[in-house]
Amino acid sequence: MKKEAEARGYRIVNEISEGWSGDWKYLVEKDGRKYLLRISNISMSGRRERDFHMLQDLSKSEGIKMSVPRELWKSDEEGKVYMIFNWIEGVKAADVIGKESAAKKIRYGETAGKYLRIIHQCKTLDADWENRFGAKIDKKTAAYQRCGLTIEHENAILNYIEENRCLLKNRPVTLQHGDYHIGNFIINPKDESLYVIDFDRMDFGDPWEEFAKIVWCKAVSKEFAYGRIKGYFAGTIPESFWRLLGLYMAFQIISSIAWAAGVSGEQVDVMMKQAKEILDDYENFSRIVPKWVDEIC
Repeated sequence: MKKEAEARGYRIVNEISEGWSGDWKYLVEKDGRKYLLRISNISMSGRRERDFHMLQDLSKSEGIKMSVPRELWKSDEEGKVYMIFNWIEGVKAADVIGKESAAKKIRYGETAGKYLRIIHQCKTLDADWENRFGAKIDKKTAAYQRCGLTIEHENAILNYIEENRCLLKNRPVTLQHGDYHIGNFIINPKDESLYVIDFDRMDFGDPWEEFAKIVWCKAVSKEFAYGRIKGYFAGTIPESFWRLLGLYMAFQIISSIAWAAGVSGEQVDVMMKQAKEILDDYENFSRIVPKWVDEIC
């Protein structure tokens, strides 16, 4: 695989092993500049071509700082697809935001929220989200019930999902980042700019579904998490958002436990801890706005 990149003038500096992606990732250099090389199996070629062109379009949007795709090619002989991105210099936001002042945490969150709004404006589809996500709820609920694990206050979670899935009706379908949380941001220490990275799970869906993973943001900084919501809505957060977010958070618990059960005991522990945290935030889904938001406001 590396020979394909080297044949195009890219020198492999080191492999990047972080993340859950099935891709191979490398820091590479060419003509004195650094780049990110992502290598996917050729079975992903159609999706990667789609991603490449959509990310090029998105990178032209005013107001968003992100990893920009530069080159795409595939090798039938190697059975791989190669993508080159600009290298983002900096440190992982999750490692440094916790050390900032409350006001600065909120400002970074607001920037992340503005970026997300730009992503959601990039492309929309005419699709039936109610049926699509409703089928996903049914599938993941069945998987959870088969996995052999039980969450405390299980009935409160399942009841909330059933009572509120009607909120999916007539929801818009837009471009999604697909994994939008604090782990996918880089801060450039020179000018303190925030960059969003790792679009490899890019998809289409309800734009508000992207907030389900805000639990990972809140675990690092409640201020950043709140700022992200505030920035997305330009300060005025509708009540309908909180109600729908509760549905997605309840679903997050069920789907995460079902997923973890098939991965490892370590991941089960992580997701059980997260489930308890969400249940506490929502007081077993007896409240609409999570407690941590009230603590910030």
